[in-house]
Amino acid sequence: MNIREYKWLVLGFLCYIGVSAFNLGNWIEESITLDVLYSLLWIGTLLLHLWHYYQYYKAKKGYNVDQLFTELISYGLLSLGISFLPDVFAFWGIYDVNLLLGIYLIGFYAVMNFLIILFFSYKKLSNLNEDYTLHQQWRPLLIIIALTCSAYLMQFTPPSFLIDVLILTGLLMELFLIFKIKWIAFINFQSKWLSIFFLLVINLLLMGMLQNVWSYDLPYLFVDPFRSNAFFILIFAFVLSYGGISIGGLLFNIPIASVAEQRAVEIASYQSINSSIMRKDTMEDTFKLLFRICYNDTKANAGWLILERKDGEEDKTFYTSEIDKSIVGEYNKAIGLDELLKEKEALSKHYYFDKIKEASDQKYQSILVFPVLTDDEVLGTICLAKIGQEAFGEYQIELARSYVDQATLSFENTALLQKSIESERYKQELNIARKVQKQLIPQVFPKNDWYEMDGLSESALEVGGDYCDFIEMEDGRLSLIVADVAGHGASAAFYMAQLKGIYQALAQFDLSVEDFIKYTNDALANCLERRVFITLTYALFDFEQQTLVYARAGHTPLLYYNNEYDEASFLEDEGMGLGILRNRSYDQYVRAYEQEFKEGDIFVFFTDGIVEGRNLKSREEFGEERLRMCIQNHADTPVTMLKNLIVQDFYNFIENTDRPDDHTIILVKIK
Repeated sequence: MNIREYKWLVLGFLCYIGVSAFNLGNWIEESITLDVLYSLLWIGTLLLHLWHYYQYYKAKKGYNVDQLFTELISYGLLSLGISFLPDVFAFWGIYDVNLLLGIYLIGFYAVMNFLIILFFSYKKLSNLNEDYTLHQQWRPLLIIIALTCSAYLMQFTPPSFLIDVLILTGLLMELFLIFKIKWIAFINFQSKWLSIFFLLVINLLLMGMLQNVWSYDLPYLFVDPFRSNAFFILIFAFVLSYGGISIGGLLFNIPIASVAEQRAVEIASYQSINSSIMRKDTMEDTFKLLFRICYNDTKANAGWLILERKDGEEDKTFYTSEIDKSIVGEYNKAIGLDELLKEKEALSKHYYFDKIKEASDQKYQSILVFPVLTDDEVLGTICLAKIGQEAFGEYQIELARSYVDQATLSFENTALLQKSIESERYKQELNIARKVQKQLIPQVFPKNDWYEMDGLSESALEVGGDYCDFIEMEDGRLSLIVADVAGHGASAAFYMAQLKGIYQALAQFDLSVEDFIKYTNDALANCLERRVFITLTYALFDFEQQTLVYARAGHTPLLYYNNEYDEASFLEDEGMGLGILRNRSYDQYVRAYEQEFKEGDIFVFFTDGIVEGRNLKSREEFGEERLRMCIQNHADTPVTMLKNLIVQDFYNFIENTDRPDDHTIILVKIK
């Protein structure tokens, strides 16, 4: 919870604590100064609560009627329960004056707070799908309600005739506003009956609260004469009347509710028929028709349509007669449309700018923007404008969005048809790419007097980002690399091919393991995208010295089987992936490790696609432990058979489902 959003409510509550302290301490009427201070605290309590809930409900965008009434009943039941506390204490035989006074004050606050919440909830409800004019009509009533707080100024109470004028004026304004119940037309048949029940319960709760609070002995909160309580008179009169009028409106509306719902079904059918017709039109004609429908059904005051062009052509803009072409660009700049459309991956279905500019020189204050995309490509943008702030209702936005979705579907179907024509050609090209990538990865592994080696590399898609390679050096040493490009698919395969070129080039210079990692990171820094990185393990086997020197760059740990102790374990060493840091600061994270070996020892290099492979049903990962046990249980078998056992165990575990990631495994067994 953001405390800043509730700062006015907190201040109002603190003022009420001050009011309570005056009542509990019996400090009222001791002096004029104390009376003025008490009056200011009480007025501050009311005004701060009014201001908080005004801001809170103004900032609230969406509105679910059933959820609203459910929350109000929850608040109402809580407030009613608190207002019954004095009766509970009396039932228990507790008659301590100060204690009862404190309970009265708590109950009064709960009821006061609920009344203000209910008032602004009904205000928000009455504004549903209304225009800017209604927002303006509410302001005088709010001002009058705020002015009625002056009746609580002890020693300086306004003349009674002035309070009567405020009450009469407020009641007349409320009489006009309580009939703003258009929200009834936008809820379904079931919600209408639920709303009747909810409103009846709320009104009953109000009557119960009024009866309880009226019996309280709080002469300085409820003051004489009765009309001096104008603030609560106006609030209570509105919420009770609005609830009653809404119940009547719902009862009269129920007989035609099914007709209205049927009308909505007809509109949906019309959209489907219309979209099937539009598929035969050109894209420009389809956009023009879509723009006119959205403009008319949202009752926009102006609008413009931007069609994206290709092959160097300028974008084409159509606009309504209500807005001049010369100022369309100014509104596009005001909402930052160009910057918005650049981030295509971040585009949502619509953007609503409900307050363009506070200054009066901007005629249109509300702008609704619908980018139309297919395959992350912007085809066009529909912009609708209204004169007032917050002028587009939620129903209007959803209706226009449904039209845009239908049009988008037709565009996507057209695109799919075109793609199906090219699908066969793409398949052939992917098969060629797969064959080329297979040639980049060793298919035949060496066996000599020092060691035997075998391995496997498979892609989740036609091409992937796993890479393994080795070079047998002239002095008998073996250079070996296993790497994994973040992601998979064509882009990962591209970076994998670049890594192969870097490895083949650097390996010729007989670099140390640490230098190889550093130079590889420097080379990749110039060709990798910012979001891409590569993990790898690089190893140099010296069979005469019986040592392995290796370094990990954020890759999976190396699995080592010690034949002497018949034990397989992971060499958990540190290292950072390539491309994460693209300067000399990376060097401090590079470290080489050395491991001695003897006859019968086995080294297993693998990518995370092996250990992260999941069972289709249980969603359990294959895991490092299964790999370790498989090596340890079958270490005495030839390396090719051992590889086949591991792969068979892996495929059986994942049940030969579609593999979510590329996977590679290389085994080196010392003779």
